[in-house]
Amino acid sequence: MVKFILFLLGGFLFVAFQQQTEKVAKLTGKILNASADFVVIGYEEERDTLFLASDGTFAFAKELESPDMFMVLVPSCRAYPAVFMENGKVSHIEIDVDCPQDVRITGDLKAVHDYLDKRYLALVDLKKRPVRGFNEYERMAYHVVDSLLDVVQKLGDECFYRYETKYLRQTVDVLKTGYFNILSTCGEKFDSDPDYNIFMQSMDLNDEANLKNSNIFYYLQWKASCLTGSSVLDYYEMLKVLQKEVHNQQISNKLAFQLARIYLMSGRKEHVEDVYCIAKDLLSEGSRKEIDDLYTKVTKSLKVNSLAPDFEMMTPEGKTLKFSEVWGKIVYIDIWSTWCAPCCKEIPYVAKLVEHYKNNSEIEFISISLDKNLKDWQSFLESHRPGWKQFVIPEKQQRAFLKLYGINGIPRFMVFTKEGRIIDTNAPRPSSENIMNYLDGILNP
Repeated sequence: MVKFILFLLGGFLFVAFQQQTEKVAKLTGKILNASADFVVIGYEEERDTLFLASDGTFAFAKELESPDMFMVLVPSCRAYPAVFMENGKVSHIEIDVDCPQDVRITGDLKAVHDYLDKRYLALVDLKKRPVRGFNEYERMAYHVVDSLLDVVQKLGDECFYRYETKYLRQTVDVLKTGYFNILSTCGEKFDSDPDYNIFMQSMDLNDEANLKNSNIFYYLQWKASCLTGSSVLDYYEMLKVLQKEVHNQQISNKLAFQLARIYLMSGRKEHVEDVYCIAKDLLSEGSRKEIDDLYTKVTKSLKVNSLAPDFEMMTPEGKTLKFSEVWGKIVYIDIWSTWCAPCCKEIPYVAKLVEHYKNNSEIEFISISLDKNLKDWQSFLESHRPGWKQFVIPEKQQRAFLKLYGINGIPRFMVFTKEGRIIDTNAPRPSSENIMNYLDGILNP
């Protein structure tokens, strides 16, 4: 009798375990030629770090409230594949760090991931098609979406169909809102299409749904560009539009913080006071401290002619030294990374500057990398052999360095005096037409 009860109990436990397993979404994977011993699984604002086994494999399981897309972030890999996960389904991903474009996803949701590749190509193709106005573009977008949903319906996965229907509807909204990118590509003014103007002006700027899908941000960009006549992102003008047209406190607080932070960390100087005043007006008390700190740093710590904050950097050979140890000449610094395409495009122009000023003992050019993988950086230097000094900020100190100089994006260029005083923490790029006149003006004031 006892054996029979134990048998039944074991059976119940097995069924319970099986039911629990069916509730979980699973992802297994293998990373080939990995340079680190971990991967990061990203989901909305959450991050899970998974350590790799000795053969490069990993496993991830999570019970989801609803099916969703997860990002697989592999150190030193230039691909960031997205994996759709659903409770009760198992997927397997293989990534070769040396061939990041060759990502293979198999398992229960293989058909879904094959479709996602087609969806990506269809949306890219839509953006490239010639159009004769906003209304035609809108019709084309809905036609593409309807065609994609027909394909999804045939997959027979009801959970994914609901997810994709919602996603594609949001995508159409974003495509329509971002129509100004097409106008810009065609050389047209942002307010040159009456139908598009009506669509944008009808947007509810106090609806938080339009904040989540970035529609309000796009509206601010569009309106600011209409006012300035320039397609370049102007965070100062966007802040002014935000102050005037958005009345929802939560929305204005979040966007004011975002826009002011980007502006203050950009190194720009011309509207610092105005940006700070607008931000203070729009921000809640709890959001002001970081903006106050940034404003203080920009106006005092990084003020022109103030002494540059010192920091540590490392040579390709592994020797550590301080920035102050390279003072003695006017220093033009290039902040870059091997994974940053715009940074790499500037390298030939840095080389031209080095060649142009090679006989001038008053100026020196140095590049400082933010690569986290030293092997990638060292391999790049061995392959390209740049003719000027190269350094890297150690990974553990990079966050502090970026905060120290208010850097929120690269490439970034800075110039300092012989004594290490700040001339410009947002100097012109080497590719700028006036770069030599700019440097000559510093050398011969």
